[in-house]
Amino acid sequence: MNKKYLRLISIILTVICTMLVLSGCAEGLYTSGLKYRETGGIDNVIRGDEYYYAVSGLGEVQSKDIIVPIMRTGRYVVRISGEAFKDTDIKSVTLPESMLGIGSRAFKDCTSLRSINIPPQVFYIGEGAFEGCTSLTSVAFEDDYVWYIEDVETSERTRIDVTNDREIATKLAGEYAAYRLVKE
Repeated sequence: MNKKYLRLISIILTVICTMLVLSGCAEGLYTSGLKYRETGGIDNVIRGDEYYYAVSGLGEVQSKDIIVPIMRTGRYVVRISGEAFKDTDIKSVTLPESMLGIGSRAFKDCTSLRSINIPPQVFYIGEGAFEGCTSLTSVAFEDDYVWYIEDVETSERTRIDVTNDREIATKLAGEYAAYRLVKE
């Protein structure tokens, strides 16, 4: 399916989910039992005087297919914290349009993880975020922006192609594990 149509469908679903969350009717549309923490700093790009939420780990979840909500208690969920899902047996992750970043080693050694979407607002993915994800076959970047791998020590950047979901998944799990990804 064309990426433009996928993005349109994603936006429509996000709007519907947001409306349901705000109306209190969203029970079952996202994974309950996730752990959260308040977040600030670089994530406060919307308004500097507010806090937002980051997913910090798994609690008592029933499904291995994780759907992160766009909001929690009236505040946006904007980040996956470093090591949030490390060494868990999750199979897929669906991120909301509110997501801005993914922390270092967020999914490290999730050997059952097969797929994840990267929404258009995400502007960084921490080093080693998908290291050791040996089953990862699809990382779907939902935008047409230019992405770079950035050396953590030297800050040198190299442009990469993120258009092939399967190829980028393999590289993120292996050869790109020592780098962070940043969007221009």
